[in-house]
Amino acid sequence: MRLATGLSGIGAGVLWTLLAVFPPEDEVVRNRLWTPALLGMLLGVTGLVLGLRPALSRSGDLASKAVVVGLALMTLGNLAEYWTLAGQPHQGGFGGVARGVAWMTFLLGVLLLGVGTTAARMPVRLR
Repeated sequence: MRLATGLSGIGAGVLWTLLAVFPPEDEVVRNRLWTPALLGMLLGVTGLVLGLRPALSRSGDLASKAVVVGLALMTLGNLAEYWTLAGQPHQGGFGGVARGVAWMTFLLGVLLLGVGTTAARMPVRLR
């Protein structure tokens, strides 16, 4: 299990790097490729957190939960906006509202990820 989640995290990092170096021309295609990269990073971080969980302090445990939830929200928001709602308009009507909610979900995930990684830095208890 740990090997699979670790490899998915590494694969996601490679995909993310390739997207930065060789970005697709089409915005929708580029942003759709973010979804598997985000999902792979979510799986990789989840595997890391599960492995470290017994050694994490209370603040480290809280920070790791914020990181995992943040990455999950980023993945969900990106999936909703660029896979489910890609045919909807950005402004006006249901499409505008739905895409706005999806984007805000992504941004809430970014906020949680930033707070989780910066504030507590996942401290580990020394034995």
